[in-house]
Amino acid sequence: MKATHDQDDRSEPVRPTDESFSADEEAAGDAARQETSWRTTAGSFDEDHDELPARLNSGVFSWIRWKFFSTYRRIFTVVFLLNVAVGTWEMVSTGFKLNDLGMGFEMTDDMATAASANLFVAILSRNEHVINALFAIFTSVPTSKSLWIRRICAMIYSYGGIHSGCGVAATLWFGMYTSLILYEYFQGYQRSPALSVLACVVLGLLVLILAAAHPRIRSAFHDHFEWTHRFGGWTLLAILWALVLVGALPRNRKRHAGFVIDLARTPSFYFVLLTTILVAYPWMRLKRHDIESEPLSDKAIRLNFKGGDLGLCSCVRLSDSPVKETHSFAAIPRTGRELGFSCIVSNAGDWTRRLINSPPRHMWTRGGPVNGMAKVARLFRPVVFVATGAGIGPVLSFVVGKPDHPVRIIWSTRNPEKTFGNEISSAVRQADPNAVIIDTDVSGRQNLVNQGYKLFKEAQAEAICVVSNPRLTNEVVFEMESRGIPAFGPIWDS
Repeated sequence: MKATHDQDDRSEPVRPTDESFSADEEAAGDAARQETSWRTTAGSFDEDHDELPARLNSGVFSWIRWKFFSTYRRIFTVVFLLNVAVGTWEMVSTGFKLNDLGMGFEMTDDMATAASANLFVAILSRNEHVINALFAIFTSVPTSKSLWIRRICAMIYSYGGIHSGCGVAATLWFGMYTSLILYEYFQGYQRSPALSVLACVVLGLLVLILAAAHPRIRSAFHDHFEWTHRFGGWTLLAILWALVLVGALPRNRKRHAGFVIDLARTPSFYFVLLTTILVAYPWMRLKRHDIESEPLSDKAIRLNFKGGDLGLCSCVRLSDSPVKETHSFAAIPRTGRELGFSCIVSNAGDWTRRLINSPPRHMWTRGGPVNGMAKVARLFRPVVFVATGAGIGPVLSFVVGKPDHPVRIIWSTRNPEKTFGNEISSAVRQADPNAVIIDTDVSGRQNLVNQGYKLFKEAQAEAICVVSNPRLTNEVVFEMESRGIPAFGPIWDS
């Protein structure tokens, strides 16, 4: 199951990206003048910042509305409640007649079907074509439509609620299925210990994968989450196949119509087959690329890829060892005639540090490009981007793809020119000549909530998009949304 999950990998604090820009496209002026501009801009905001307006509701209500009942959790809840409704109907319609041999077997089979169907939808919601289709539909709403409509459509990046909702539901369905299988076995209705053992193993793997995917555990033990989700998912799929085949064997002579016929009549067989195809599909598109590594500093490197016409705000899954780990990065297309894209990798962990210290000559991509959160910016004119560090990559991915879209940019990072090079800072200035570029080595960390709000008012913007570490992203989005200002940023499972 990991094969479709990596596209929203959050091992990096942000999705680092980059663009290949020609040096002769730099804004006029040398590095000294650029540094003066950063200092002056940051200072002006410190000396004259607007106070935020009062929140629309009390602090407790705002927390409940904009944090606890986030769009992601609401999608999760809808998916889960739909499964509860189906489960309730199943129980009521069968009347809990477990002692009725035919009715009991029917209920068990229905539980297996519901579990496998949820697993299929969970994996389907991670397929790149499905995600890109959803983004294409929801971000195609014209800016002439009411702001509240576009605001709802922009939350499409919370689609991860479908994946997790179906994953939890599948585990609960399978828990009920396993209970019924054990009940059948100990009551003597079926004599297959293999069926009982396989069901228990599958349930154990589902619980393990679910536990490892909990946000707190995933954040604290991300490598373990990776291994559990990937290798545990593969193992789970293999045992599911064994379970489906064993389940097609006669549990009772009265119900046996032949192995092939019983297998063909089993809905779980088709759901597991489709799930297997979905898991294998990205690996069938595994490709090795010869790349040009361009060290930017001891904290960042640019990976240049030749060829490939990627869509707006696309992310690619990169790896130097595909089976072991894969990481998603926003890709910015090249400017000019030559097709290709680049990604910036900043120092955010062991894997990224290794790439920076030992620049690779080739990288692997798995699956196709996937639309990222920044694409929702097309729904708003103008839009304010707030980015820190390598989070400027997704911003550039948008402004390069839509150079005529009105944007304002705030970029806060340590020594922008030294860390990311002249071309990146020049690209930011090209997209927004009045961009607020903050050198935190000079001015320290600034209050990006206040600065984002001031720029929002100054530009008469319709929304704010944030690409930063989870803490700052959540802070800016919460402070803006609780005051009625549309704000969007990547979530841990987007």
